Parts: sequence; C-alpha cells; structure tokens
Amino acid sequence: MEYSYSYILKNSINREKTDLRLHKENIKNAVNKIFDKKLIKVYVYKNNFEYSLSSEADGIELRNLGKEIVKIDKDLSLLKKDYGYSTQLFIRNRYDILIKNECEEAIAIVEIKCMKKFNNNSAIKIKNDILNKVVSNTVKYIFIFNNDNGYVWYKDPQKAFDVNYSLEINMKHIINKYVEKLNFGLLNHNNLELIYSQWFNDIINSFDKNDSINKDLNKIDFLKNTIDCKVLVEEMQ
Repeated sequence: MEYSYSYILKNSINREKTDLRLHKENIKNAVNKIFDKKLIKVYVYKNNFEYSLSSEADGIELRNLGKEIVKIDKDLSLLKKDYGYSTQLFIRNRYDILIKNECEEAIAIVEIKCMKKFNNNSAIKIKNDILNKVVSNTVKYIFIFNNDNGYVWYKDPQKAFDVNYSLEINMKHIINKYVEKLNFGLLNHNNLELIYSQWFNDIINSFDKNDSINKDLNKIDFLKNTIDCKVLVEEMQ
C-alpha cells in the first residue's frame, strides 16, 4: 500500500501569490532527505506538493520536513514572518481516498463522514468545502459517503461542478457485501475507508457490469475515466 500526502501553504494570501513550482528542487530535496528510502515519489504543483511513502510518516518526520524546507529555500523562509516565525508553513490538504491516473493526476476525491444526521444537504455543504480548497482541474468526481448514503458529483470537461449531485448510492448494499469479506466488527471511520477503497479497487480492476450501482456509475463514465487508475488511502496525522 502507498501512503499519500499532500500539502498547501497555510496562509491563503501566500497560497495565491506563491508558485511552488519555482521552489520545486528545494521541496523535492527536502522530502528526499527526510523520508529517504521509504519515499516512492514526489510531485510539486503550482499550489501544492504531494508525495507517496511505502510506510506511514510520523509526527517528528512531518515537523522536520517543514523545518528542512525553510532551511534550504531562502525565499520560502521569508514567509515565516506571516506565521509568527514558525517553520511550519504548510498544512495537510487531506482527502480520505484519492483516485489517480497513470500521470499521478487526481481523477476522483472521496470523503467519508461518520455522521448520524447525514443527507443531501450535508453532502452539498461538504462538497462546497472541498471546492473551496485547492482542487486540481483534473478532478472529475467527488464522492461523499457515510455508512448509509453516498452522493456523487460528476463534472463534464471544461465545466464546473453542479450544485446538485449527479448520483445517489445506497451504501448499505456495498457495506453488506464487504463487511463479511473483510471480517469487520464496528464500522468506524478507518474501516469504512478500507471498505470503500477495496470497493473502488474492485470496480476499476474487475468491473461487474451486472451490478446495479456499477450500471449507474457507467452512466457518468466512471469506468471509462478510471482505466489504469489507482486508489490511494490518505493517512491521518
């Protein structure tokens, strides 16, 4: 399993003004130095940088990464004055599950919420919160799930996400299928992550065209758009 991490600058003004691609080599060198042999890959984009590890990062490593970046990049170090001279300029830009293509571009974002009162209005608010973050224009799908209901937004190329969801899914059907398979007891957030990540893997790698939910996903070209994609579970720190 790969453990995926993505970071953005904490300060939204700095985020708008700073092109992290101009600091690409320094950021990559810092990530390489901190994580060394467990680093799989690192990418730097305009507004964020991402890396994948073969095992989880611990809190000390994450703090040391912030220190190392400002140590070797003098221009980013100048931003410390906007953070009370803290070396921690970046904040985790985290999603529960990411689906990426071969070019490491995010195709789908999956958020899981263990909420008792979860409905379409809750999902719309969560979706809007996601869109207020830095979201790549390669993202075509946003999935908001709990253990009962799921809501999916699909974005046509060159268009924005609609206010209303494209598809509603009965998640109990999926959970019942995988709980026994994965031998789970209590359905906490971590277990739901594992269930849904396994479900996405199965859809992408062995699509069952007779499954009713898969038929609905086909209507919004999910299988077509996720060929050769991989499912990444992001670890909480």
